[in-house]
Amino acid sequence: SNLPLLRQRRPYSSAANNTQAATLHTCEFCQSENAKLTCSSCQSAHYCGTECQRKHWKAETNSHKDQCPILKLTHGIANRMKPGQPMDAATALSSLITGHL
Repeated sequence: SNLPLLRQRRPYSSAANNTQAATLHTCEFCQSENAKLTCSSCQSAHYCGTECQRKHWKAETNSHKDQCPILKLTHGIANRMKPGQPMDAATALSSLITGHL
């Protein structure tokens, strides 16, 4: 079924007060606010566990199986942009297709 692996989100250090703070994410399937796992393929979808990921992957509507390749592409665009570089969606897609990003 090609289900991507889940990766545990690591807390990040706040530059303001140098304390550990976890980023809160909502589970894509059950809407729980304690999603600590991220899809390893697109790095955009968050889940509270493997069961929610499996159910979302196989869902009849809005399945992650359909969304994952698109999210992976958009995540790649965001990572290739230079800091402070404004870009609308049409320009980003055009740049990606032509290889100028």
